[in-house]
Amino acid sequence: MREFKFRMFSDVQNKMYYNISVIDKDNLPEEVFHALLLRNRDIARSDYDKLMKYIGRKDKNNTLIYEGDIVRTKWQYCGVTNWDFEFIGKVFYSIEHCAFRILSSDNHFSRPLHNESSEKLLSIEVIGNVYENPEILKEDK
Repeated sequence: MREFKFRMFSDVQNKMYYNISVIDKDNLPEEVFHALLLRNRDIARSDYDKLMKYIGRKDKNNTLIYEGDIVRTKWQYCGVTNWDFEFIGKVFYSIEHCAFRILSSDNHFSRPLHNESSEKLLSIEVIGNVYENPEILKEDK
């Protein structure tokens, strides 16, 4: 069974929170929502909070991978000639591909988080996230 996990970065507190419960406050009576907040401080509760979903996969160090993570990847192109390439990018959900993908730090291309016929993902490592370590993407350009 697939795990549904979320984490949240709070702009207000400048902090990442893990194992977040998600509640749609617009569909709850206000008194119920506030009662839940008093009992559970890990509820995403404002427009300032950035919610990120666990993608169902771990990196080479057994670290959970979430949307918004910055990852270092190594690939092997399996065509007429085989060659390896590496790049740093951020994990995002592509509506167009209906899948999680990695967008290169220069925003020029993206790759799936699964193997395709001509490309094989050899390794992936979480090295930061876009909220706490945005400089990693800027340095790699």
